[in-house]
Amino acid sequence: MSEPMRLSLKAPLSGVVVPLDQVPDPVFAQRMVGDGVSIDPISSSLTAPCDGTVVLMHSAAHAVTLASSQGIEILMHVGLDTVQLKGRGFHARVKNGDTVRAGDVLIDFDADYVATHARSLLTQVIITSGDLVAGMQPASGTVTAGADTLLSITLTNGAAVARRSSADTMRSAPLTISNPSGLHARPAAVLASSAKRFKADVQLRLLESELGVSGPRRAAARQSRRWRQSQRAQCRRHHGARDRARGSRRDHRVRSRCGRSREGALAADSRRARVKTRRRLPRRRLR
Repeated sequence: MSEPMRLSLKAPLSGVVVPLDQVPDPVFAQRMVGDGVSIDPISSSLTAPCDGTVVLMHSAAHAVTLASSQGIEILMHVGLDTVQLKGRGFHARVKNGDTVRAGDVLIDFDADYVATHARSLLTQVIITSGDLVAGMQPASGTVTAGADTLLSITLTNGAAVARRSSADTMRSAPLTISNPSGLHARPAAVLASSAKRFKADVQLRLLESELGVSGPRRAAARQSRRWRQSQRAQCRRHHGARDRARGSRRDHRVRSRCGRSREGALAADSRRARVKTRRRLPRRRLR
């Protein structure tokens, strides 16, 4: 009998290891996303815990999913409710599809900004492909990024691949999920937890891929969007400079009028006084 394969994940951040049960978020605490640990960080650069490929870098750069060569997917989620920051305080150092080595920086973040603007700075390291994991041994205490082992994972013997039959495949109509922040880790976990109640292999596809908006077309759309944003910024700068120039000219005209108003006011007052005086004179009666 062959020995089970093992995978060691290095700590992506320096800090104190916190069990998921103590994370003040039911989605992570109840392991809806998957099993793992949390770190209360003292560093501000999220590094790769192992060699792998970047599966998904969130547009807000607060979360990233990495896939190891064994097929294990690791989700690293910096903070709680950090998706609401919309990328402020975060800087992605990699993009989707990049190949990384253990210790490579994935995300830089401003720890002070995130800690004061988000609900918590606790960073979750979650194994989302639980069907490939037979056992997991988390570390405890304080860990150092890139040096200490955070998780020791025992893999199952062979990938658990569900049998699929094309005859039993069903495709639903497009679904709209009303969420201001999109389908990020937490709402996706709730959706996945609901889907697990069915004895089926449930897969989600982006509507963009269904419409064929991918590859060069998606890149062109992004470039067009960036061009429109730059044009709007240029218009705002132009109109701001024009309004400031108009304001300075308007102030100059007001000052000029104020400078001439004394003489003009005296002349107008004297004319009004003469008119009133004439009106007060009695009319002579003709005899």
